Amino acid sequence: MLEAAASAVVTTARSMRFPSPCAEERARPDLGTTVSPSRESCKKVRVLMAKAIRIYEETLAIARRVGAQSDYVELIRAALDRVKKLLLADDPSL
Repeated sequence: MLEAAASAVVTTARSMRFPSPCAEERARPDLGTTVSPSRESCKKVRVLMAKAIRIYEETLAIARRVGAQSDYVELIRAALDRVKKLLLADDPSL
């Protein structure tokens, strides 16, 4: 039962695609307009993304230390790559 639930979570998370959070403008067809995020909200998002990267890296370090190999570890590795790409897409100077 637990394995089936974990498998469903992994499959769902892998199918999710997240746009860059601080793009200049983002089309919002559901609102019939475009949305321009403020600089302040972009700064906050970057801080949260940096924290997520740190937590993902710590999680992977623990998984390596204990020798864990599972779909969950692969999911964390993929999430780490995705967050790093998003952060670099918003600020190429990093």
